[in-house]
Amino acid sequence: RGKSARIVYLDDEEYERAGRDKYAQIQVKGKGAVETRWKRKDGAMIEVHLSSAPIDPSNLALGVVFTALDITAQKKAASILLFAKQDLEKQVAEQTRELDVANMLLRIELEEHHKTEDALVKSEHLYRAIVEDQTEFICRFRPDGTLSFVNDAFCRFFGKKREELLGRRYRPMPPEDQRMVRDALRSLSPENPLIHLEFRAERPDGEIRWMQWTNRAIYDDAGTLVEHQAVGRDITDRKRSDLQIQESRNMLRAVFDGISDPLIMVREDMTLIMLNRAALRFFGALLYKDMIGASCLEFFRGRYGEEATNLFQGGIAEQEPARYEMTTAGDSSRYEEVFVYPVLAGGGDRCTAIIRITDRTKQRLMERELIQSEKLASLGLLISGIVHEINNPNNFISFNMPILRDYLREILPVLDEHAARTPRYEVQGMPYAEFREDVMKLLENIEHGSVRINTTVAKLKEFARKKDEKGVRSILPTGVVERAVAICHTQIRKTVKTFDVEVEQDMPEMFSDPDAIEQPLINLLINAAQAADKPDSYIRLRARREDSGRGGLVLEVEDNGCGMDSKTVSRIFDPFFTTKEEGLGTGLGLYISKSLIETAGGSISVESEIGRGTAIRVVLPDLGDPLHPGETSK
Repeated sequence: RGKSARIVYLDDEEYERAGRDKYAQIQVKGKGAVETRWKRKDGAMIEVHLSSAPIDPSNLALGVVFTALDITAQKKAASILLFAKQDLEKQVAEQTRELDVANMLLRIELEEHHKTEDALVKSEHLYRAIVEDQTEFICRFRPDGTLSFVNDAFCRFFGKKREELLGRRYRPMPPEDQRMVRDALRSLSPENPLIHLEFRAERPDGEIRWMQWTNRAIYDDAGTLVEHQAVGRDITDRKRSDLQIQESRNMLRAVFDGISDPLIMVREDMTLIMLNRAALRFFGALLYKDMIGASCLEFFRGRYGEEATNLFQGGIAEQEPARYEMTTAGDSSRYEEVFVYPVLAGGGDRCTAIIRITDRTKQRLMERELIQSEKLASLGLLISGIVHEINNPNNFISFNMPILRDYLREILPVLDEHAARTPRYEVQGMPYAEFREDVMKLLENIEHGSVRINTTVAKLKEFARKKDEKGVRSILPTGVVERAVAICHTQIRKTVKTFDVEVEQDMPEMFSDPDAIEQPLINLLINAAQAADKPDSYIRLRARREDSGRGGLVLEVEDNGCGMDSKTVSRIFDPFFTTKEEGLGTGLGLYISKSLIETAGGSISVESEIGRGTAIRVVLPDLGDPLHPGETSK
């Protein structure tokens, strides 16, 4: 509290840019929204979306109300998606290359198999030249498992000479993998001669590596197995990459599902690629598989209209971040913000984006109520001054009117006698009788006008003092305190590390104005949160019965924020006094709070020290049943 908002930005340039863009939008649209980066107290950088609305659209100098939304998780989710997509494309390319090599070799083998033995012998040198040049491991083995051919890459990988391998069985793999390979080879047939296997192999130095083999069984014309030909490669690095990708996918899913707002990934045609649990509820679906690959175009058209949906699709096609505030079809009081975050995948003709839908209904209503309450508070204070200025001169009128009437009653008989002796006596150009009647009417009109002024002033005073139509009534103080805490709990958690609430349970009912408890408590808690300036900041709230036994309520709010000097403490309850930045406060919060507390018969006291924090104590008495004076709540 009392510090510039610049401290949360990375630098002054970013602060100026965000403010310039925000106020430019407010001047054009009446509200503004920007994305920027803030620096937290622990030094970490977060992505933030700021939404702003002016307190008074006709006078921007009064300041704005803004809310900040942490979008770091959404930005990180988009980055993870991009990484996963690029890695998947890489794997597809590698698999395609492997299949091309395997198909080439197998095609050669099949062509050679149908030739005569002489043709096979003549092509042997060409075949060997082809396979020896390959970086993949190539071998052939007979049905009994003995090797009939290995290429140089095979020998280098296993650290063996060709003479050590040919004519022998060589299976350097764990026993469980050997059983898996043996069962897989037995499943081959002339109709199904091809199989892909992944298993572990042990190198001479004891290192275990993952390998992928494409095995083709070769049969003669009678359907008898002649031999196996296999092409393999080391996929250990890919396995590790797969594990990392799976962990990334799991983290992405956890991030997606951990976001309370509906979050979907779509193509330009609004085909769903991915969605979180909140989005599943948003669409009214039960299973992810029912939505993946389906189009949500008609759903969005039905919810926001065709024109708005076209805007979403345009934002995806342009690959530019966009934000839209919408009202849902059939419910104009519901506000939703739709954010479009393009996924810059690089390459490909299809545009994709992440769409987040945020319900802003409560926020908009709270912003309106806050602006309205600030206006009413200012208006109430203004009315109080006007009432005082009007009342004083009108009191002179109402006080002097009876005296003036008495004076006239004394004077008129004398004038009546003079008029009787003086025919055609006139006053101010009027016959005396008409003049006498007009003077009395003027007197009555003045009295009537004074009464009307008093009536109007009374109504203005009633408005200025009006807090709640129900006024003093029976309340449960525990419920009122807990409701106030719930209203400001989220905002407190954003700036304060520890928020301790101690509310005495089972407090009895008491007669008081609930506004005198709830509104001041909210104001005190928000002020304490705004004063937080330490990494280990805290706010402690205690609510208990008054020790005197009169059944009252004691509220104590303590913080370790920036604190105040004695001069500031002496002025904090003055109207329009504030230590906040221009536009961040009206200076009416504590003034109104103190007025509410004192009107309810309570008191408020403050203790504060610069650098150590502030402690505020509010005491509210039990006013008793207003319908039965003298009785107190049981």
